[in-house]
Amino acid sequence: MVCMLEDMSNQVKISIKNFTMEELDYQFDEKSNKIDALTFRIISSEKFHQVCILEERKLNEEQHKLWEPARSLDLLETKNIKGPEIT
Repeated sequence: MVCMLEDMSNQVKISIKNFTMEELDYQFDEKSNKIDALTFRIISSEKFHQVCILEERKLNEEQHKLWEPARSLDLLETKNIKGPEIT
């Protein structure tokens, strides 16, 4: 499972590494999510599984506050997701 998560992470990075912030923040319409929000969703799912399965615990309050908006992908919440440059 760890190898699968690492591979997925690498594939996402390769796919979007040359995107500009404008491209990452692009939203096709009001019913769609932005690329950065979808990427944050993938990262949050990976973090959730890392903590809950590998560390065998629940997210702490700080982690929950950071990762939960992306896990639900609520359009109202993801409008505020603007990430740093991809590294």
